[in-house]
Amino acid sequence: MRGCEDISTKTSRVGLLAGALFFCLLGSTGAQAANQQLGAMQSEIKEQQKTIKLSKQELTKLNTQLKADEQAISAAAAKLDQTRQQLKSNQQKLMGLQQDKLALEQQAKHQKQLLAKQAESAFQAGNHDYLKLLLNQQDPAKLSRSLDYYDYLNKARIEAIETLRATRTKLAKNQQATKETKNRLQTLLGEQQQHHQSLLASQQSRATVRNQLQQSVQDDEQKLTKLVKAEKALKARLEELRRQQEEKERRERAERERLAKVKAEQERQRRLEAQRLAAEQKRIAEQQRIAAQQRQVGEQQRLAAEQKRVSEQQNRVEQQQTAARNSAKASNGYGGLSTSGNLRWPVQGPILISYGSARTAELKWKGTLIGASEGTQVKAVAPGQVVYADWLDGFGMLLVIDHGKGYMSLYGHNQSLLRQVGQKVEQGEPVALVGDSGGQDRPGLYFEIRYQGEAINPTRWLAKR
Repeated sequence: MRGCEDISTKTSRVGLLAGALFFCLLGSTGAQAANQQLGAMQSEIKEQQKTIKLSKQELTKLNTQLKADEQAISAAAAKLDQTRQQLKSNQQKLMGLQQDKLALEQQAKHQKQLLAKQAESAFQAGNHDYLKLLLNQQDPAKLSRSLDYYDYLNKARIEAIETLRATRTKLAKNQQATKETKNRLQTLLGEQQQHHQSLLASQQSRATVRNQLQQSVQDDEQKLTKLVKAEKALKARLEELRRQQEEKERRERAERERLAKVKAEQERQRRLEAQRLAAEQKRIAEQQRIAAQQRQVGEQQRLAAEQKRVSEQQNRVEQQQTAARNSAKASNGYGGLSTSGNLRWPVQGPILISYGSARTAELKWKGTLIGASEGTQVKAVAPGQVVYADWLDGFGMLLVIDHGKGYMSLYGHNQSLLRQVGQKVEQGEPVALVGDSGGQDRPGLYFEIRYQGEAINPTRWLAKR
């Protein structure tokens, strides 16, 4: 970049000034000349520092532009995937309408043949007018048979005509529905083309920004600093999420213990209340027996009311116990990754980078880079809850799923994220689309499994390939 060339030029000028100052100090007898040369050198150094500061500001702008471009690609890719699904659904509906149309046309053809046969039968019978049949017949029996046959043919022709009319009506509706479906398909195709052009424009813009960014970060020391910084930021974020999850589990565990104590206390109170109620009922029964012997009607009514009060109190105690048992059944979180070696891979593709391989002279890869076509669905390896879904420097469009018990899975360099923070996902559910965000030169999925915030080898948990 021009900024890097300016820095090189300034560095050369600083060297020349340093040499000039050295010879000036040797050849000049006055301190004033030396001070002037020193002031000039300090000015050049300040100008060089200003140039470096401007270069860093430009690098920050490029990072911001890279984030914006890749987020735009993510949104366009998600919209394009939705349009493709709608297009597929409408094409299936169109195929069904075409099959219905062929069936209706075959039915109409068959009905026309039946109507033609009925007309031919009527012609062979003489095609006589109803009044002629009535006046020309002399034999009453023969007249009755002719009229019955005539009525039968008329009813058959009317039914055939009505059936053919109904079939034609269905065929017209089918053709209208087919036309509407075709129009919807054309509209969806137009929208898909627009989304595709938008995606291409965003990809071209992103490619330009990515190339500028890669050119501005060529120095090995700067690359190492960037990697360490990205890893530190990610680890800090995951540690914070882990602490939050542990605090949540601690609160839930305390709540379960409190509910258990409440349930035990309620059970103890229930037993005491049952004993007291049993004694009360026994006392009431004894009083009722005495009241019956003495035949005191007023006393019997009072004892009945007392019995009703005791029964209602028993019902309230039972309802409280039922509510306590229901509240104690609440679940808390997920079960982590307990099935070692049985999880399905998030995408199918070649292993481009393995866990533990050298990344730089001082760093090693904490996860696995899996090669896959751009736009391929990324699927969750286990059930859990999304705790991070955003762009992160060094990882591009990143999604993190918390599986409980300290286990998390990471999915980086995505083209688009299909889930948001707080959403729960099931095993095998699509959560992202494969891409090359975060400054990658080819599409692929960066995958990690972490326990208590530390990266572990994901092949221990995934099924053998």
